[in-house]
Amino acid sequence: SKFSVTNAGNATFAGTVTTSDVYGTSSLRLAALGGTAYLDATTDVLIRTNGTSQALVVRADGDVYNYQSSNKANTYYGYNAGNYGGAGLSNTAIGYDASPSLAAGANNISIGRDAGKALTIGTLNISIGNGAGFSNVDGTQNTYIGHYAGYTSPGQNYNTFVGRECGYYNTANESTAVGRNAMHANTSGFGNTAMGTQALTANQTG
Repeated sequence: SKFSVTNAGNATFAGTVTTSDVYGTSSLRLAALGGTAYLDATTDVLIRTNGTSQALVVRADGDVYNYQSSNKANTYYGYNAGNYGGAGLSNTAIGYDASPSLAAGANNISIGRDAGKALTIGTLNISIGNGAGFSNVDGTQNTYIGHYAGYTSPGQNYNTFVGRECGYYNTANESTAVGRNAMHANTSGFGNTAMGTQALTANQTG
């Protein structure tokens, strides 16, 4: 039979269980009510919405990851993090609105609220911290670490900014700055190196 209950109280369904209008349309709730709820399977468990291919997968060995079609090898966790519909590969986005617009960019790491928020086709960028690399759209090989580090840079390349608001207004290439507010006001100055708190903080074009 498709449904059976043993003397021990175990129920078996041989098919698909569909519910509706319980906790919302087509909803299913597993409640432990003070104990532990189990969803057991000998193979992977896929949790998905609206029948889409995007799913949260719980592997039989305990690993948890988000499944995407075509084996894109992206890792997205957080509200609106990453772009499941994009064609980018090997991206990691963790945090509220972390790189939500990734279209074709690859090998990017965005961790923190609004980290790499505008990123679409850039590659090999690392943005760690709230608002780090916020405006970067198509830049490549940048490293922004710290609250609002490299915030304004829309498409620059080969920059390394480490520290709170380090390189905040930067719109040039190939600079390295380490320290809070280091190279904060820099706009078109390129190829600079600044080390220490507020190092070259007022430099703009040199």
